[in-house]
Amino acid sequence: MAILMINNSKALPTKVVKYALREDKCACYGTIGLLYGIPYHTQFLQTAKRFGKWTKHNERKYYHAKISFDPSNTIANGGKMKAEDALGIALEFAEKTIPGHEVVVAIHDDKPHLHAHIIVNSVNYEDGRKLQIKNRDVAAAKDLAYTLTTGKGFISLDWRKAMNDRILRHAKNREEKLKDKLISIQAERNKAKNGIDAYKPLSQREKTVWSIKQAVDTSIYMSRDFNEFEKSLNSMGIILPRNTEKTISFKMAGVDYSVRGATLGDEYTKARLVELFEKREVPEWWDIATKNKIFSENRLNSISDIDKQIEIYNNSSSVLMEEKTRLTERNKHAKSFLGLLVEYEKLPEQRSRNSRHAAIEKRLDEFGINPKEVSSKEIQKVIFSREAIINKIDVDTRRLFNNRMDLRKVKEDINKFGKDERGLVLSINRGQTKDLGIEL
Repeated sequence: MAILMINNSKALPTKVVKYALREDKCACYGTIGLLYGIPYHTQFLQTAKRFGKWTKHNERKYYHAKISFDPSNTIANGGKMKAEDALGIALEFAEKTIPGHEVVVAIHDDKPHLHAHIIVNSVNYEDGRKLQIKNRDVAAAKDLAYTLTTGKGFISLDWRKAMNDRILRHAKNREEKLKDKLISIQAERNKAKNGIDAYKPLSQREKTVWSIKQAVDTSIYMSRDFNEFEKSLNSMGIILPRNTEKTISFKMAGVDYSVRGATLGDEYTKARLVELFEKREVPEWWDIATKNKIFSENRLNSISDIDKQIEIYNNSSSVLMEEKTRLTERNKHAKSFLGLLVEYEKLPEQRSRNSRHAAIEKRLDEFGINPKEVSSKEIQKVIFSREAIINKIDVDTRRLFNNRMDLRKVKEDINKFGKDERGLVLSINRGQTKDLGIEL
């Protein structure tokens, strides 16, 4: 597998080093820059003190990396990898990625796959500099782990291919969900306007027509002339099987039928499209680079608007939670003396009041309650009223949370399509998204 994970910690390395070297887990281990006979975590601390580091609690004190090898490499599963082979790969990995740092490498065989724990002192023992690991460093480290593992003749996961497959898979799922959501919104609007059944399932042909129409709208927005319009459609997998002076039709890849422009609407006929591009004034500087810049600026503006709205939702949630806390505390206070008030009302009326009357009256007086002026039923009504408000706050808080999540998903879509002009236009075209029921 050669799957690599890297984390940093602000705790002292004592526990993690002892865990890595546990006899019931560790098959073999090795070190870099450390002396035998002195506890390794103690040497970490000595190096840090020598350079005046680790003086604050929130300092990064060590990094913990873990390399997991494919189970098929182990001898038990028919492979050839021994614990010593895994140790050699891990030590070479540490020497190349983090030179000048004290390292403890331990190979564990307590699971079906061999895995290496790599504990790294954050302080360089040569110059005292703290180790800085950024995202690009992690990517390079994963590439090195893959190269070292395959270079020794062992099986390893190509993490870049796996990551790309995952991104494409999630993007496809998100796109399908977004399409279904937009279709359902449009269906509800049709029902409100024309009495059409909003929940009638769309046929495959209706979905195809909808997809073609979205692609045509995008291509119209992006193109300077009809030739660019046709090229843009081709890049989306749509061809023009019929393109005469009077008529035009569109065909999507994987579909055995075409859709005429007139079927999409009056604005999609050949005459209307030609007229649209003839009237379009295109400045000389309009090129791909400029379009990318404009789309990027629009994307940032859209993200900025979303961030502002999310901030509004966050502030509203904070206000609601403060009100909920206040009402909860007041109800807690009311319930603390409600029982005393109920007991007081149940005591028999006597000409000479007994000691229990006096004791309860004294306790109620501590709460600022006069049992002759306030009844338990009134207090219960107040408590129930507050609980109803608290329940309403919970509903509103959940609604605000869902709204925030929806906006973050839209933001993810905008970021996801930011590298693709077609998807970007679909995400940032405000007029189009408003027609489909999404406010950016």
